[in-house]
Amino acid sequence: RDHATLAMVAEPPTLDPMASTADLVGTIMQHVYEPLYTFDAKWAVVPMLAEAAPKVSADGKLYTIALRKGVMLHSGRELNADDVVASLQRWLEQSPRGKAVGKEVEHIQAKGAHTVEIALKSPYAPLLSQLALPTGMAAIMAKESIATPLKDFVGTGPYRFKERRPDQYLLLERFE
Repeated sequence: RDHATLAMVAEPPTLDPMASTADLVGTIMQHVYEPLYTFDAKWAVVPMLAEAAPKVSADGKLYTIALRKGVMLHSGRELNADDVVASLQRWLEQSPRGKAVGKEVEHIQAKGAHTVEIALKSPYAPLLSQLALPTGMAAIMAKESIATPLKDFVGTGPYRFKERRPDQYLLLERFE
């Protein structure tokens, strides 16, 4: 199994990707967690855990997001819409970036196992960019791992959290 041992320029203030907009936290934890959308090399928003661009209602207030099927969490079960809803709710409540977006959100709900609906109070153009940014990340995590503070780091990224020794190193293990 491949491992990544990370020696860092500083001790990250937290490993919770929602709790901090520090670049260091995003740089580390974007290997463990993934968002619904990300940026390509030209800074265009592209799907990551989402299957495609969202379907947006004519009035610009309802986003319907289909999730990729067969995406596995580090715990061994398949990611579903309930995980995404719970993760985004936590993001709206706890992330500085999410709190700003939260003012625009009417509700977020699951529509079946692989579809999420985000209803906005009024059209909000930066929504997808906000969901894609790696700092203060709208990280999608296993709903049963959600806690404050986070103790278990269960995401869908290419590496799973293995061990942290503060002021020494952080060990991530390749997730197949």
